[in-house]
Amino acid sequence: MNAKLPSATSFSDATASPTTTLIGAAQLSYNGATWDRLRGNTTSIAIADTGTKTASFNGATQTNHNSVGAYIWILCGTVSGTTPTLVTVLQWSPDDGTTFYDITSATTAVTTTGASIGYQVYPGVNATWNASTTATKVLISALPRTWRIRYVIGGTTPSFAISDVRVSYQK
Repeated sequence: MNAKLPSATSFSDATASPTTTLIGAAQLSYNGATWDRLRGNTTSIAIADTGTKTASFNGATQTNHNSVGAYIWILCGTVSGTTPTLVTVLQWSPDDGTTFYDITSATTAVTTTGASIGYQVYPGVNATWNASTTATKVLISALPRTWRIRYVIGGTTPSFAISDVRVSYQK
C-alpha cells in the first residue's frame, strides 16, 4: 500500500463503501457534516407512510441528498366516515429532523376514495402542472435536504387507506 494515498473510508449514506484505496474521483459531495455519493435523477422511491389511517400523523423523515426538486405522489384507496378530509402538508427541517416547519402554501386536500395528491417541487417550474391527480400542488422552490409530509385527518370516524406514497428526486 502506498502511504501517500488515503485509506479506504466509510460513507454516511448507508451505501456500500470501497474496501480499497480509491485513485481518481469518487464523485462525493460534502453535506456540512459528512460525505455523500452524488446521485442522479431517481426512479420512483416508496415512502413508508402507507396503511389505514384514522388520525393525523407525521410521515417518515426523508433525506434529499443532492437533488434540486422532486415529484411526490400520495395515492388513497378506500375513504370512509362522515365528511372525511385528508390534508397533506409538506414540511422541512432546519436541524436534520428535530424541528419541522410547514412550507408556505404547500397544503392540498382529498375527501374521496381513489383520490391522489401530487406535489411538484422545483425552482422555476411551470405553475400549471397537472398530474391527473385529484389534488395537485406546485411549489416554485428547491426541495430542502430534510423533509416529510404531515397528514391531517378530520371528520367523524374518518378512515383513509393510503395505498402508496412515492418520491422521484430531480436534479
